[in-house]
Amino acid sequence: MVVSADIFISTAQAFLCCGKKKRQIPHSSCLDMAVQIIALDLGLKPAVLYDLNGACAEQIQRYVGSLQEAGVVTTALRILSISGNCLVVNSNLMKEHLSEVLKKNSLLTVDVCAWKEQPSLIVMDTNTKHMVKDMLDYIMDKEDQHLSVIVVGEELYEQWNLCTLFGILLGYPASYWFDQAQSFENCLSMTPLV
Repeated sequence: MVVSADIFISTAQAFLCCGKKKRQIPHSSCLDMAVQIIALDLGLKPAVLYDLNGACAEQIQRYVGSLQEAGVVTTALRILSISGNCLVVNSNLMKEHLSEVLKKNSLLTVDVCAWKEQPSLIVMDTNTKHMVKDMLDYIMDKEDQHLSVIVVGEELYEQWNLCTLFGILLGYPASYWFDQAQSFENCLSMTPLV
């Protein structure tokens, strides 16, 4: 099915504008978000971090719901809100992805602790495994409740390394890790990443 770009632009403009002045979202940003949503719908990635503007989880859900009603998105997508950050999630793919991470036990993790001279590869530790398992269990539990917006409470994520978690949820091939009990700083400042 060929869909006009206009539907993606008008839907984003209708549901994602926020703030007192409700500033219009640039068309290019609307289309970029549409491409990300289509990638989720097609199962190409488990999640997308919504960072277009300050739209809340409910606005993002209305946007996704409108695209579903229009028939341009056919997969059940959910909004996952963690510490004020919203991810649009392909639930089925996310469950498969997190299960696979746990099963393979081979998540590529880069230790970027501030006291290191340079980043180093580490194996997935017990805390990260527990974090992934807790997240999987939480998503499955909330899915049974048929919630379209899943808000992860602070009591669950307060001990998690959100940098690592977001890398995992977004399906990145590697995730950064640092000892947040020591510092939120890292050893990457002024380090070329190529």
